[in-house]
Amino acid sequence: MLLMVAAIWMMAACGGEPPSLPSQRVATPVPDRYAGYTSPPSDKVQGKLVFADKQFPDAVNPLFAGSTVDFEVGAAPDCSRMATQVEPLPSLVYDPSIQASPYDAGTARKLLKQAGWLPDIQGVLSKDGQPFVIRLVTTVGNPLRIAAAERIQRDLLGVGIEVKVAYYAPGDFFSVYTKGGILATGAYDLAMFGYANGPDPDDEYDVFHSSQIPSANQPGGGNYGRVADAVIDEVLMEGRYTVGWDARVKLYDRFLERLAEEVYVIPLYVGVNAMTVSSRIQNVRPNANAVANNWNIADWWVTR
Repeated sequence: MLLMVAAIWMMAACGGEPPSLPSQRVATPVPDRYAGYTSPPSDKVQGKLVFADKQFPDAVNPLFAGSTVDFEVGAAPDCSRMATQVEPLPSLVYDPSIQASPYDAGTARKLLKQAGWLPDIQGVLSKDGQPFVIRLVTTVGNPLRIAAAERIQRDLLGVGIEVKVAYYAPGDFFSVYTKGGILATGAYDLAMFGYANGPDPDDEYDVFHSSQIPSANQPGGGNYGRVADAVIDEVLMEGRYTVGWDARVKLYDRFLERLAEEVYVIPLYVGVNAMTVSSRIQNVRPNANAVANNWNIADWWVTR
């Protein structure tokens, strides 16, 4: 299996107006979330060995403690920025029954040992002569992601998994399959990145349906983790053609449950998109996607 860590932009979960600043006001913050997990390209020899065991996702899941990352990286002592699923609040299909696994290095070591991964003299795990070394990729120049990557690196090393981090310019990182994009071609073991979700959960189709796996014939596909799951395919397809809202919610509940069961995604934490504007500018409405915060600029006006 292959682990992917991704950031997704959603509408703000906070209520009310944030505190005002002198001559300025901070528009409603928009959170992001980190997630990800699935199977590797077939030509990655190390990926075949490291990720072939079903115990691997179950073992690493307790190491990606969202609350711990939230506290140390997100500077949220109350863990209020922790994410538990790919549809966090205020998503209309948020499932409160899905909760993050607590950090548990002991369980991780036990499951890895059962899978045949044993520590050497230096404490690094190996199996059949292959050391457990995996590659984490993310975008360059993002302090938050750098801090998160370092935390992940430290936590995994604690159980004997060595993580090597590589940083790429966004143009190379997000490029399509036919242009050698890092995500699209699956040139990684772990990846951390951001993408935007709209208010309707049908957006998950583009990220998790098997028809969206990037390839030469589908170079722009967004299923970077290469999730190919019949249950997920079925409920996502039914979700986009079902009209009744209650019926749709049940379908997306099953989708979220399946992601959690198979550990296809491991949510980490929620970030904040704080948009600061002059108090003279009226009718500013932040967008779910931080790069589109000026989406309604035609409706702004300036007071004297």
